[in-house]
Amino acid sequence: MARFVILIVQSVLLLVAMVFSMSESRFYPFKKYHVLLVDNLPDSDELDIQCTSDKIGNKDQTLNGFGQTFEFGFREDYFGSISFNCNLWYYSGDQEHHVNFNAFANNKHFITSCGDTCKWTVTVEGIHFYNADKGEDELFYQWDN
Repeated sequence: MARFVILIVQSVLLLVAMVFSMSESRFYPFKKYHVLLVDNLPDSDELDIQCTSDKIGNKDQTLNGFGQTFEFGFREDYFGSISFNCNLWYYSGDQEHHVNFNAFANNKHFITSCGDTCKWTVTVEGIHFYNADKGEDELFYQWDN
């Protein structure tokens, strides 16, 4: 009988946690993270951004100049399984440049390096990641073309 009661209590707690994970309540029990993309391409280059998560959906934006930013926030789910994969495109003359990268993953190394905000700076050289643990930008990804 005691095992049954414990099982019921655990089930109710799991259900409550799952309900909170689907709401936008200010009493949300899971940590909030942000992804920040900073456009440091020349002013004439348009930057198209598409970030996707199988748990949350798409976050799309177009930036049109140096210094513009795109930021989105989300809360981790009960299972700690949210990740965001981003595709970026920009055109220089008639040449398309593209990169696909993991902008957020819930693992200890990644979260330690990000802090609360995973900051990515986009340059003609590639995609730079701000490593909060080291306090410096690092070139992480280069354009496909």
